[in-house]
Amino acid sequence: MPQYVHLTSGTVNVWENYTRDAVQLLRVYNKLLDSYVLDFFSEDLWSQLNPKWLAVLDKLTPTDLASFLSCNAELSMKTAWPLSLLAMRAAAFTYTLPRKSVLSIDKLERYLSKQKLNVKVECGMSCKDHNITNSSQTMDSSKMKSTSSVSHSEFSRNCVVSAVRESDPSDSVDNIGGTNLQSCGSEQVKTIAKESHNETFSVTNWQQINAETIKINNSPLQPSEVEWGDAASELSAAAGQHKLLQHVFRRHLKPKKQHEVARLALVAGRVCREAGIAVAVDVGAGQGHLSRLLAYGHGIKVVCLEAENEFISGAKKFDHQLEQAVEKMKRHELNLPPLPPAPRHTVYHLHPNMNSQLFTQVVCGAWGGPSKGDDGPECGLLGLHTCGDLGPTLLRLFSHTPNCHALVSVGCCYMKLTQDSSNQTESPGYPMSQFVRHLPGHTLSYAAREIACHAIEMYASRLKEGADNLKVHCYRACLEVILVQHWPHHYHAGLRSVNRAHKMEFPKYATEAVARLSDVNLPENDLTSCQTQHNLTRWMQVVVYYSLRLLLAPVVETVILLDRLLFLHENGVDGLLFPAFDPNLSPRNHVLVAMKPKKET
Repeated sequence: MPQYVHLTSGTVNVWENYTRDAVQLLRVYNKLLDSYVLDFFSEDLWSQLNPKWLAVLDKLTPTDLASFLSCNAELSMKTAWPLSLLAMRAAAFTYTLPRKSVLSIDKLERYLSKQKLNVKVECGMSCKDHNITNSSQTMDSSKMKSTSSVSHSEFSRNCVVSAVRESDPSDSVDNIGGTNLQSCGSEQVKTIAKESHNETFSVTNWQQINAETIKINNSPLQPSEVEWGDAASELSAAAGQHKLLQHVFRRHLKPKKQHEVARLALVAGRVCREAGIAVAVDVGAGQGHLSRLLAYGHGIKVVCLEAENEFISGAKKFDHQLEQAVEKMKRHELNLPPLPPAPRHTVYHLHPNMNSQLFTQVVCGAWGGPSKGDDGPECGLLGLHTCGDLGPTLLRLFSHTPNCHALVSVGCCYMKLTQDSSNQTESPGYPMSQFVRHLPGHTLSYAAREIACHAIEMYASRLKEGADNLKVHCYRACLEVILVQHWPHHYHAGLRSVNRAHKMEFPKYATEAVARLSDVNLPENDLTSCQTQHNLTRWMQVVVYYSLRLLLAPVVETVILLDRLLFLHENGVDGLLFPAFDPNLSPRNHVLVAMKPKKET
């Protein structure tokens, strides 16, 4: 599957079918998705799994489990795996958008150029060469029922056949993505494989070429070179600091944030210049780290909208620190260029039902400069890890505001999305598109949306190091049994986080975890009972159950992201979606980019 998803009129049917199938997949496993690991013992969740799975799952080592969660890893086959379990794994990977970060932004450049020229072009992946266009490869909704009677083996075959990936040139044409195409008997699929060898922007070709070097004004004083490659080449081995960001932009930032800010600033800078906008509006700007790099490093005029006054104060303080650092540098160097305009910071909370006129007034008031025409300044919207409904709000403002020509959005906190299956909410966070709204069973529970925010790659890495540090899942589930028995009103209560819990005995962990619950005094007998001790020995089963839910988490995120792309398409905009960040550093790593061509005057 291509890493870039460009949804156009030529590919919309493909992605609608893909989204429909992903929703149906989630319906099949909704009981698993909608459960909570902390109820593992209180609701006996282990016994609710397919009985054929238990013999295999009970023997998995942490390393085996890490492979189970990794798309390209080989599974340990000491015993025969049930086809239904293999089907679940294959289906989850099939309906997960690629998460490995792209090694080139060439396709973004192409998208921006075509949008700027207002040319309707087909994506590099057309309907005929998409891996799931064959009607026989699309799951029949009549066969996809949320019951135990689903034929998992048949489902597995359908998923595997549709999981054709872009191949490595060293692979044989008849064996792409682990699928034996000869057994499928599909000449169309063989054509896909041949065409993928010639695809200029295939994943394989990205890996064969050197990282692209892009010159940008990454310093307020002199240009430097920033490479778009893999995260390992960006961060120093010693301290994890970004090697290509100057110190003035690294201050107050952890390596993860440096990685995100450097990459998204590069993307946003490209989008803003191609769109020819007057000002970029960073919504939910926080302490202004992204805006600071965009303004001082890329020369983009930026307005920062942030709901928390404390964050605005911090952002202004950090801007001032950077300016002071530049003044010190000027004392030692001659003929340094002046700094670009500083970001403009405003305290404001965007509401989901906010209209475009009010938004334009806010931007004009924040920038304080002359506007172009009655529509205000031509602007672009920017959001890095917008929480809950803030991301959908940006998409709606972009779609409905005439003078807003660009959008760069990275979502987060999906569990905070508003959702109304009765279609009575005017501006729900999910679903946004009419297509998804009319799909049977499209509703996503809070538990499903919450697990979609977890980090599958990080969890697999922790499993490879041994699962002892994951015993806290079992500790919390054991504690839930005691709480529900004696204090039922504390069902699913938010407890205090306990550092290094896996190094503690359970009674000590439990006491610290409930410290904020004033009416709870845990009985010593319950903490050390035979039942509790028996439950504690089952900690690996708890980890396995959590991993099964985590396997489906990226599918939930895929549905949410494609719903947003479909919304844009329904409003006349072809969007682009791609993974920009290393998922091992930043799990919410998909960037949605959209650009509206300006009307000719």
